[in-house]
Amino acid sequence: MWVRYQGSIVQWWLNRLSARWPWTAVKVLSGDLEQVPVGRGRHGYRLNVAYSYSVAGREYSGCYVSPVGEESDARDLLASLNELPPPVRYRPDRPEVSVIEPYRDAALALGRKG
Repeated sequence: MWVRYQGSIVQWWLNRLSARWPWTAVKVLSGDLEQVPVGRGRHGYRLNVAYSYSVAGREYSGCYVSPVGEESDARDLLASLNELPPPVRYRPDRPEVSVIEPYRDAALALGRKG
């Protein structure tokens, strides 16, 4: 399972590269919020979402991790991912490498619904 943190340089680069990768439906397995320090006695939240997907009959899994400033925003994002998960994009030559970008791919999720 690949875990990358939203907001990192690596994640930014993978998000750019993955825009042309094929996509498939995702199943959200679990999600939780974690309170994390952000400096000087302040805290924010990190959303951790485990998911699975299938490519050519084989199952894969991944984890979407994203920093979120407010608890209510984190809970809203988690609810949104559970209700209408965006597709996962996977690297064609290595399908175990995947990216979920809910803001970019929300339209694909909406197109699948109904």
